[in-house]
Amino acid sequence: MLQRIQTVLLFAMIVFTVVLYFVPIFIIKNELTTIVFGALGTKVQNVAGTAAGGNFNLLVAGIAALALLSTSFTIINYKNRTLQLKLSLFNTFIYLSLLAAMIYSQSGFTDKYAKLMIGAKSSYGFGFFVPAICLILNMISSRFIRRDEKTVKDAFERLR
Repeated sequence: MLQRIQTVLLFAMIVFTVVLYFVPIFIIKNELTTIVFGALGTKVQNVAGTAAGGNFNLLVAGIAALALLSTSFTIINYKNRTLQLKLSLFNTFIYLSLLAAMIYSQSGFTDKYAKLMIGAKSSYGFGFFVPAICLILNMISSRFIRRDEKTVKDAFERLR
């Protein structure tokens, strides 16, 4: 039943989680240097155009990969709605831990680089809001899964 609305919402969660790997999570800028913190690493760009990469963020990337696997497994188990509800709850914990890992990594990132950049301005990138978007989509999909389960139970009760 891949045409159900909860499957579409879960697929949107997968798309947003994949996008997380390619968008910035946190940005620090001043007149000369821009430092971008992302799931795949930290990029430092100077006015001269030199860019240094590094610091692969294993914590954020690993939890995001776990979220991808868990959400995919939730979609695959569309026939077992009770298991889907349990997996949806597990997805909630994973995305909350992803958000916590981002905040933890961002604080370490700020401590490491912000001292080097006097007068810098910092901002959150789109990647920082991806777990919150996925949590909202997960809540909505759980509601539709519960609604399907209730519909099936009501139909079964009418048959008896």
